[in-house]
Amino acid sequence: MPTVLFVCLPLEGHLRPVTNVAAAVQRLGVDVEFAALEPSRATVESMGVPFVSLGSAERKTSKMGFAERVGDTSTPPVPLDQFVDKAGANFAGWEEAVYPLLQAHMDRAGGRYAAIVSDQATMAAHDAAAVAGLPLVSLYQLPLSYSLVMGGHNEYNMPRSVPVELPCCVLPEAMTWLQYAFTNPALKRRGAAQITAAYGRHRAAARERLGLPPLPPSSGPFQPPPGIPRSITIVGGMMELETERPLPPGWHMSGPQVLPPVTAPPVLDGDKDAEVAAFLRAAQDAGEPVVYVALGSLVTPHEALVHAMAAAFQAAPGARFLWALRQASHAFLPPDLAPPAGAGGGKVLVVSWAAQTAVLAHPAVKLFVTHGGLGSLSEGLAAGKPLVALPFFADQHVNAHHLANRKLGTYVDASPAAVGSLARRLSKAIGELLGDAGTAQRAAQLGEKLRSCNGAEVAARRIAQFVGEAAGGGAAEVGDTSAE
Repeated sequence: MPTVLFVCLPLEGHLRPVTNVAAAVQRLGVDVEFAALEPSRATVESMGVPFVSLGSAERKTSKMGFAERVGDTSTPPVPLDQFVDKAGANFAGWEEAVYPLLQAHMDRAGGRYAAIVSDQATMAAHDAAAVAGLPLVSLYQLPLSYSLVMGGHNEYNMPRSVPVELPCCVLPEAMTWLQYAFTNPALKRRGAAQITAAYGRHRAAARERLGLPPLPPSSGPFQPPPGIPRSITIVGGMMELETERPLPPGWHMSGPQVLPPVTAPPVLDGDKDAEVAAFLRAAQDAGEPVVYVALGSLVTPHEALVHAMAAAFQAAPGARFLWALRQASHAFLPPDLAPPAGAGGGKVLVVSWAAQTAVLAHPAVKLFVTHGGLGSLSEGLAAGKPLVALPFFADQHVNAHHLANRKLGTYVDASPAAVGSLARRLSKAIGELLGDAGTAQRAAQLGEKLRSCNGAEVAARRIAQFVGEAAGGGAAEVGDTSAE
C-alpha cells in the first residue's frame, strides 16, 4: 500500500492526537510519513513516526491575543463576532504560510502518497489534497456540534433535542418547548452563518494570494475544497457527552484521539518529575486528596486570575494542590503562596510543567481543575477523575457544559467580570466535588470505558480501511470495528 501523509499545525491540542493516530496507523502495517513545521519534530518522532520537516513559517496574521491575557480585568470582554473574526484570520494565516511549503514537498514527493490525513484546521493540507486529487481524512478535535458547523453540516444540529452549542454560546438543555421553538433553530443558524462568513472572508483573501480557486459560497470553514475525490471525517469527541443525532455520510465518532494506547499506567519517572512525585507521595502518606490544576498550552493567566485561583486553593480545607502554571504567569503569584516545604510538603506546589497523564493517573489525585479543552477533558475523564472547568474561549464553553450536564464535574465562570468572586466560587466547587461520591463513581466508570476503547486506534482502523478502499484494493484487514 502506498504511503499515507499526515499533516498538522504545530498546536499541541491538534498535534498530539494526530500524532497518536499516525502511530496507530503505522502499527497496522501502513506506511506513514508526517509533514509538519520544524517545531513539531520532537512530538512526532517521540511516537516513532517518520518526520518530514516543512521548515519554519511565520503566519501572516498576529496571534489570537486572547489567550495571552486571560483573567485581565482591565480588558473588556471579547465579543463573539470579534473572536470569530480573529480566529478566521488566524487559521487563514496558517493556510497561507504552510501551503507553499507543503505543496513544494508534494511536488518533490512525486506521487508516492495514497491519501492525506490532517487535523480539521490545517487547511493547507486540504488544499494540497485537492491539487493532487488525493483522498482526504479530516481529524476533528472539537465537540460534535462545533465540528458539524465547521465542516459545513449545521443541518445535523437543527433537531430541537440538540442544544445550542457554539463558541461562547451555550444554552441549557432544560428549556421549555416554546423556548426551543423560538431560540434554538434561530441561534444555530445565526451562529453558523456568522462563523462561516468570517472564516470565508479571510480564507477567500488568502486563497486568492495563493493562486487557489475560490471556494463555494456555502462551504463550512473547514469543509474540504472541490477536487478531492473522496473524504471522511473522524471526530475525536466522546458520544457519552454528546446529544444523539444522525451524522452526515462519511462522518464517524472515534472517541478521544489524544489518549495513547494503555499498555501500562503512566508513571512519574526521572529527575524531571522528582519534585512532583515527592509532593504526591507526601499527600498520599498524609491521607489528603490532591487537586491537579492546569489550564492548557495556550492560556497564560493574568494577575487577577492567578490571585483568585491562589486564594481559592489556600481557602479549600483538607486538600493539596499541584498547579502547573506557565512560567510567564509566575510573576503574578502572591508572595504568601505556601511554597513546598522539604520533600513534597506544603499545601500548594507550583510548577511550570507536569507530566499530565501520569499525574492524573496517580491515586493521590482526586480532582482536575482545567480550562476545558477537549484534550485535557479527555485525559481527565480517561483517568476517571471528576473535573472543574474554567472555560475561556472557543469550544471550552461547550465542553464545560457537557461535563456539568453529564454530572461528571462542574464549571465555574472565570471571565474578567466574574474574577472578583472567583476565589469563593472555585473553592466552593472544589470542596463540593471532593465530597461527592456519586460524581467520583460516574467519572471512574467512564474512565474505565474510555481506557478500554482507544480512540486513536479506532480512528486508525477507519483510516486504513478508507485508504485501502480508495486505492482500489477493497477494505484493508483492520480488525474488529464493532466498538465504533
